[in-house]
Amino acid sequence: MPKTYLHGASRRALHLSALLVLVLAATPSLPETPAKKKPTGPFHRWESIRLKVKSMPLLSGRVWMHRRAGGERMTFETETTAKFFGFKVSKSHTRTVMDRATGEPRSYVSYNAKRGRRYTFGEKDYLVERVHPDPDKPSAPVSAWPASRGQRYPYPTGENGKPLPVFDYYGMLLHLQRTDLAKVGDEVVVNVATSTGAQPFRIVVAEMRAGDLQYKTLPQDVKRRQVVREMRLRILPADPESEEGFLKMRGETEL
Repeated sequence: MPKTYLHGASRRALHLSALLVLVLAATPSLPETPAKKKPTGPFHRWESIRLKVKSMPLLSGRVWMHRRAGGERMTFETETTAKFFGFKVSKSHTRTVMDRATGEPRSYVSYNAKRGRRYTFGEKDYLVERVHPDPDKPSAPVSAWPASRGQRYPYPTGENGKPLPVFDYYGMLLHLQRTDLAKVGDEVVVNVATSTGAQPFRIVVAEMRAGDLQYKTLPQDVKRRQVVREMRLRILPADPESEEGFLKMRGETEL
């Protein structure tokens, strides 16, 4: 089965690998503690993070990530810009809204200046809509963009007949913080909402290692250094017959 290594080989890879560094891998290196103890450190209370990446001599990218919590909702937004020869060639956005208490998704939208795709999560199914800006209202927010068509997909059910949780791609990464993934060999199955229906993925811990991370604080621009515990994950379709991998890439994905 082919593997896709996310080390900046594409704009999508740049975006996702940068996100993983902050969502999963940036856990401060601490002595062995009970599993229930929550990790602490500069990367567990962040609100806004900017990353700059150069994947090739002529191709560079920037990722802004914003996390906001208020009331019953938590919102996670990303903005990815790619440049070639210094000229902007693409700019895309995502917004994930989750229930703050349960971590369950409420909505997700991925869009650029010309089009987007909106997911709305209900109790038993989720709705996928293609959206586009209204030429008569060019300044309208993406939440007000009209939908051209939509399709509902049911949630998979467990052995008790109850619907299983389904997450968008970025919501799934945030959900991993709530799982028991902690050591090599640990594994969970998570259902991900795609534009053709929910698809289960296996997430397996393949390696744990120490890393030395250098960064700057915002807006002070002060250089810092942090020893972190990095977790290498294998993400592959739970159905061995499925060829569609994570984020629509073929085969197994390694983060």
